[in-house]
Amino acid sequence: MIQWTCNSQTNQESTASTRVWQISGLAGGGDGTGSFQGLPNVAPNSCHSTTLPKCYGTNFPVPSDPNGQGFANETAMGWDGNFWPVIGYLSGSFFARGVPTTYTAGSTSYCGAPGRSRGQQLGLLQSIAATGLTASGTGPFTYSQPLYIGRGIPNTWIAAGQTIGVSNLTAAYNFAAGARSTYGVSLAVTKPASTRVVTVTLSGTLPGGPVLIQLPVFLSTGVNSVTGGTYNSSTHTVTANSGATTITITITLAS
Repeated sequence: MIQWTCNSQTNQESTASTRVWQISGLAGGGDGTGSFQGLPNVAPNSCHSTTLPKCYGTNFPVPSDPNGQGFANETAMGWDGNFWPVIGYLSGSFFARGVPTTYTAGSTSYCGAPGRSRGQQLGLLQSIAATGLTASGTGPFTYSQPLYIGRGIPNTWIAAGQTIGVSNLTAAYNFAAGARSTYGVSLAVTKPASTRVVTVTLSGTLPGGPVLIQLPVFLSTGVNSVTGGTYNSSTHTVTANSGATTITITITLAS
């Protein structure tokens, strides 16, 4: 079954408002004749509400990307017999029309619920803590996993009283034992006098490579001092001392 949404535009595939086109020979709930098939008698939406827009057929309204830049929907993800498939967006977020709840965007309410994809969640995690892979030697190579901290943390998050952290991240997995080693990273920000102090706390079993703290704010502020590590002004990187679990970084406030 193919469905088109209008996004406040005229449907350019069909002027029919209550029919869908079924692909010839497709096994499923219809007869597979390739002709227009009337829609079954179902509720207008999963909320079973006549006051909310209809969620199936052609020319049905859907919200713009709730987690993007206002783009229209990109695709519908569904299957034969599913009259309210999920709408996907360019940002990777989605709008689940089959969830019986009300979502309001601007002055319009819809039946369904927005959500973020796993890719976005992974991107957020990796903006706080991400592992890499480095090799040394000429063969056989020796590999290590450096841990990069804070690469994607916005400058505005480095504010007094702010704590940013992730936990239960996998460092290694033992398939034979069915066990994994995990670690956590936390950044706490305080503001004594005219400086900001960023305290990085490491917990659990780390991946094993060097720990590199690369906050974007380092590019626009001066690093006054570091305890538990060293600062390289050329690469704007704080490297934690081996075995350190607490690294304290004092930076100068931007003028």
